[in-house]
Amino acid sequence: MDLNIKKIGISAGIFIGAFLILLVAAYFLYPIIEPEAAEQVREEIEEASRPKEAPAPASLALSNDSTKSAALEARGGIIYSSESDSQLVALRNQLESSEIKYQRMIDSLETTIEELTNEYEEKLAAKQEEEISEKLQSVTKALLNLDVEELSPIVNRLQDHDLIKVYQSASNMQREKLLRSLEPQKASKILIEVMS
Repeated sequence: MDLNIKKIGISAGIFIGAFLILLVAAYFLYPIIEPEAAEQVREEIEEASRPKEAPAPASLALSNDSTKSAALEARGGIIYSSESDSQLVALRNQLESSEIKYQRMIDSLETTIEELTNEYEEKLAAKQEEEISEKLQSVTKALLNLDVEELSPIVNRLQDHDLIKVYQSASNMQREKLLRSLEPQKASKILIEVMS
């Protein structure tokens, strides 16, 4: 049993490790896979982070809008235009769409991992069941090849649930032999359990 837990732990570790490697690879390979989109995002971020400088004082004097001049002075000489606002909005929208895209990729990967994990667990359970069945048939065959006198002390010491398993994996002739070698009370118990 300890070996099977180790196998499950190792397999789970492999799946989680593969998922993390894939996620990190997607993060670092995105600029390589889509260089134009990555460069565009990089340029927009740089543009948005660089404030536009105020025009020279002479050009300010030529401006007829005194409120624009006052706003410029209040903001420390930095002009915030509607053009930079629209660029920021466009950048935010692009980031949100990228976030949605990556979230879909993550969801897809999580679904794939879940499906693979379920498939692995089903295969592991089927394999374990098959191994148990093979061992049980081997033990049943070895036990029921003994004479009734040799078989009787062995099977009378077995617990009821083990006897039921042996009984169910035996052929009809072997079942008769098994029941003959059991004490009457134990044989009736086994038959009652099997029939219910």
